[in-house]
Amino acid sequence: MKNNIINIILLLIIAIFTFTFNNLSDNLDFIISLIFSITIIMFYKRKSIKSKIYNVVNDIFLLLSILSLGYIMISTINCMIDIHCYNNYEFEGIVILYTLLLTLLFINIIDIKKKKTKLYNILFSLVNIVVLIIYFRYYFDDSFIHNYININKNDMYITHIYIIQNYIYFNILYSCLLIGYFINKKSSII
Repeated sequence: MKNNIINIILLLIIAIFTFTFNNLSDNLDFIISLIFSITIIMFYKRKSIKSKIYNVVNDIFLLLSILSLGYIMISTINCMIDIHCYNNYEFEGIVILYTLLLTLLFINIIDIKKKKTKLYNILFSLVNIVVLIIYFRYYFDDSFIHNYININKNDMYITHIYIIQNYIYFNILYSCLLIGYFINKKSSII
């Protein structure tokens, strides 16, 4: 249980860094990610909870997830068709990262009493430490451009490139952790 609490604390720190980094000025990415992660968690727990109300709420969240995914796909396709639109896929990367972080956080809170293997705990800690090192380097390294010049809020993308370019790696690492968790959940020790 001690390792599970450490995992939850590490995930909370990374979630706070990620949420404050993106300022959550446009709450649409967080809301869509929350809908996706709640849907995943409800499907994860659907066999252990037998209730009609639970099934109705699960279906509502599934419908909201499908509508959100449809919105993302339609807006991406519209941008591909429009010659004056440029999509840098930052929104999709943030949505995937938030979804993975929230899903892992909810799963670790729900299964806090389950004992996990040493390998899973080591990999979980290693992934979170790597992500924290990247965030700490951005915030505390004096050699980054945002520490030398004053940049308007409109031009903050220039300073965010260091973190945004790592979103694909964050997504791959957290996806592997989540897939490993779901593959090994059938055994008595996860």
